[in-house]
Amino acid sequence: MVNTSTYFILFYFISIFFICDLLYILNPHRLSSKPLTLSTLIEMPFLSTPLTLSATGGILGSAWISGSIGALSICAIPAILQSGTTTEGLLKGWHIQFSRGMYYIPTTGAFIALNYLYLAYRHRGQSLEWRGYAAGALSNLLLAPFTLLFIGGINNILIAANSGTGKSLSQDAARQLIGRWENLNAIRIIMPLAGAALGLWNLLQ
Repeated sequence: MVNTSTYFILFYFISIFFICDLLYILNPHRLSSKPLTLSTLIEMPFLSTPLTLSATGGILGSAWISGSIGALSICAIPAILQSGTTTEGLLKGWHIQFSRGMYYIPTTGAFIALNYLYLAYRHRGQSLEWRGYAAGALSNLLLAPFTLLFIGGINNILIAANSGTGKSLSQDAARQLIGRWENLNAIRIIMPLAGAALGLWNLLQ
């Protein structure tokens, strides 16, 4: 059975999709040869080119990743820390959120980066602006090295403690590590968000 969050995500994607394509259509550089009238807008196809669809998907995906990462640090982790549960409860709650994020964020980020690189290659080959897509790809790819360098160690400690294969943690130690993870994770919001902004900028050129 489809839950409410699924409908919300679907509505979110469709809404931003319409907004991005409307911005593309209203771009004055693409309308320079025709006056902006109702008939002009009706004559324009919803997806002007396959590349527009690809770019819109990259922008949406980057924004979605940024929002998902932000939800962890703004909503999920604070709720876990304020729940008043035991050390085991803290570790289990963190691990559930971590596992859900690991299920789709890295794969989606890599796919979006490849999509942006393809767009940059195609646009450069047509002597069109391409640097925004290339920079957007880099912004999404930066998630991986940042995670490995600054968050990977905390992940390993918390995962081992949750599974019982590592050193047991006191409640204070667990809360401190999860709080540190929350703050470092919040920094990751910027990377895909910058990717979405750069992709939108390039789309409007």
